Amino acid sequence: MSQNNEMHPRNPYRNKPPDFKALAVEYPEFRKFCQYVSNGKVTFDFKKDAAVRCLTQTLLKKDFNLDVEIPPGHLVPRVPQKLNYCLLIDDLLKANKLTKNVIGIDIGTGTSCIHALIGARQFNWKFIATDGDEKSVRVAHENVAKNGLSSSICVVHVNPDVKTVLMDVVNTIPDTDYAFCMCNPPFFEKGNGDDKFCEDISSSTETYSNRVASEFRTAPHSATFASSAELFVDGGEVAFVNRIIDDSVLLRDRINISESTQQ
Repeated sequence: MSQNNEMHPRNPYRNKPPDFKALAVEYPEFRKFCQYVSNGKVTFDFKKDAAVRCLTQTLLKKDFNLDVEIPPGHLVPRVPQKLNYCLLIDDLLKANKLTKNVIGIDIGTGTSCIHALIGARQFNWKFIATDGDEKSVRVAHENVAKNGLSSSICVVHVNPDVKTVLMDVVNTIPDTDYAFCMCNPPFFEKGNGDDKFCEDISSSTETYSNRVASEFRTAPHSATFASSAELFVDGGEVAFVNRIIDDSVLLRDRINISESTQQ
C-alpha cells in the first residue's frame, strides 16, 4: 500500500488508503489477521498468504461489490495497483477517443480475473480474459459468473506453448475490434527468479514464495505466493512482451492499444 503519491490522481487509495481498523470492525474474517496494539491502532500480518488474500478479497467486496475467490498458492493481486492500471488504460482510451462500446483483452487473467472484473464493474468495459492455466481459467470463470458479469467477460483458455499470444484469440472471434489489450506478464525465466522466489515446502501444491530471506535480500514486508505458471515463462517477461508486440503489429487494425505493466 506504499507509494501512494505515485498513484493515479483519480485513484481513491492515493489519498485514502485502506483503514484496517474499520475493516476489522466490519469484516470478521479480516479481523482474524489483525491485532490491536496499545496505542489503539491495528497491525496486520502481511507475511501470511491467507492474510494478504483476505485483504484483497475484503477490499474488492467493500469498494467494488465484487465477491472473488483466490485459491491458496496463487498470486494475490494488490487492489490499489490493479485499479491504478485500469485508470491508466482509461486515460489512454479517452486520449484516443475510444470511449464507446469498449472491448479489451486481458492476457494472463489469473484466478482472480481482477483486471476484467474491475474494468467491467467500474468502467463498463467488456473483456476477453485469457489464461494458459486450466485451473486459473476455471476459477476465473466462476468469479465472473458469481458476480453477474458473464455478459461482459468471456474467459478463454489458450495454449501456453504456442509462440503467439494474441493471434489465436483474436482470430477465433471474427468481426470484433478491440480497444486495448493489457497484461501483467510472468516475470522470470525458469531458474532466473531463484534469488526472489523459492518453492514453498509447506504447501501441498507446486507453490513459490518470496517470504524467506536469501543471500541476495532480506525477507519482504509483504509475502507473495504464486504458482509456477504465474511466475515463469520461456525467455522471461522481455520475451513474453516481445511476443505481444509482434502480434500487435500484425493485428494493428484489430487492436488499438497494447499495454503491459509490472504492477
